[in-house]
Amino acid sequence: MLLGELVEVYSLTRSKSDIAEFVANFRRYKEPWQRRKGYRLFYNENLLLPDEYFAELVKRAEIEPSDIRNYNDPYNLSVRMMISEFYKVPVENIFFGAGVDRIISMLVDLAKVLGKKIAVVEPTYEIYSERSLSRGIEPKKILLRNDFSLNVEKILAEVDKDYILFICSPNNPTGNQFSREKVLTVVENTDALVVLDETYADYGEYTLIDSAMSIENFVVLRSFSKSWGLAGLRAGFAVASEKVVSALEKLDEPYSVSSVVKKIVTGALSLYEKYVLKSIEETKRIRDWLYKKLQETSLTPYPSQANFILFRSQRKDQLLVRLAEKGFLLKDTSSLPLLQNTLRVTVPPPDTAEEFVQALRELLDL
Repeated sequence: MLLGELVEVYSLTRSKSDIAEFVANFRRYKEPWQRRKGYRLFYNENLLLPDEYFAELVKRAEIEPSDIRNYNDPYNLSVRMMISEFYKVPVENIFFGAGVDRIISMLVDLAKVLGKKIAVVEPTYEIYSERSLSRGIEPKKILLRNDFSLNVEKILAEVDKDYILFICSPNNPTGNQFSREKVLTVVENTDALVVLDETYADYGEYTLIDSAMSIENFVVLRSFSKSWGLAGLRAGFAVASEKVVSALEKLDEPYSVSSVVKKIVTGALSLYEKYVLKSIEETKRIRDWLYKKLQETSLTPYPSQANFILFRSQRKDQLLVRLAEKGFLLKDTSSLPLLQNTLRVTVPPPDTAEEFVQALRELLDL
């Protein structure tokens, strides 16, 4: 359901002043740097895929007039079959949608329809709470431990069958991938519907896609925006039980993903080993190098299993501004719980990483 549709529904039962209050209080995503020029180290895009990869994707797609003129398969069967073959998951357990953010919104819509509550493990990706609030659901926030690990006992004590629970792992923005055993302990010991956002899992140590097929109350989300480098297309999928997949299909609009997007995704899956896997391995190498370099400074960096690194500094505000002046645009994460004085930097190509470290050292020496 889009914002305009939400306002329309809201207007049926509320006064004009209530609608104005809703719009005023609704927090919509805002681009951090408003198109400012510089190295975009705040979006966590894959900056290591070569131009040849994208040129080959366009060539393989063989876009035809009918792809633009005609409505396409509303069940997205062809791309689901490709995902099924690549990830070894039955087609019936795959929902393909217009990006993970869109699927998150649909899961919140599902909670609204079913009269369920939302719980979010924090600090994390803000869209879970933002989408909940936009639907009139105040999310329960369950904090990580101070070391950013899952507080399994607290989750199980506070979340029951009346909830849909969102967990991001590897977690954005802390970067750590939660213990596989702890995630499964949560899933297997609660009646809540547990949604595990694995957007960054290709940079981590494991995936729980296989478990999502066999556990009724478990959904795993995967994105084509990060490791696959397709952020501009908006494409992602969920792996879940057939019941959950069926529910998402009923909530989705028909023809919600274009033929062009599906052709590009299909091409990307076929180019995994040639381009994508290599970029993932290179990202991990640069990430680990960058982490060590940050450790050598007065900053406090945190270990990461994603394509970004979180670090803490008492000079956070100054660093954010001065780095931007030097062309390095970072994400300010300090407003989130447990993350006072923190910034997040996307892992860049090697030359940019060296330039970033040099600029950082110069600023820290001032």
